[in-house]
Amino acid sequence: RNYTRHLLENNSICSPILTFLTSEWLIFCPEALGIERKMGPKRAQLSPDENLAAGLVGGMLETVINMPILTYKFCKQEGRPFPKFPGMYRGVFVQAGSVAPLTATQMVLNGLIEKVMTGGERNLKDYESILCGLGAGAGSAVLYGPVDLICIHQQKLKMNMVQTGQTLIQKYGVSSLGRGIFPTAAREAFNTAG
Repeated sequence: RNYTRHLLENNSICSPILTFLTSEWLIFCPEALGIERKMGPKRAQLSPDENLAAGLVGGMLETVINMPILTYKFCKQEGRPFPKFPGMYRGVFVQAGSVAPLTATQMVLNGLIEKVMTGGERNLKDYESILCGLGAGAGSAVLYGPVDLICIHQQKLKMNMVQTGQTLIQKYGVSSLGRGIFPTAAREAFNTAG
């Protein structure tokens, strides 16, 4: 701690680099250099029901905002022209039906992890907030992994979601629905913490 301060104060060549590195490090852990972080007023913690509702609404809004981009992607994949409004929103309810529960699950898990970390007594530190997001995203893969797997196979098999799920279970067993869960957990962890 004192050595770093000494370098910052007495070395003109290293000073700009160390200042940058130290400031980036301080964002996550200012206590390491003995700097006391001033926390704002304790923010209200949402109940699991409030987190669930916020996640559902947020997931639906996210889908409505992203739907034109998703439609563009689907059109490019299928080689068809991009539709005009309101055609670009065709399928928005199906998309929201998968995104909203995922976002709600992540919100609920994030709130539960936050409560465990803080005991509901204080605000999260920055690095704790990132850890909550990582945990919530990874945890949501338990729900989203099988849905994602079925959606991928649904495109290949050209069946509806229920038929695709039944086909996978009959052909490979129930445990096949867990296939790819670790990459899904990594993706959702980083998306949620980001």
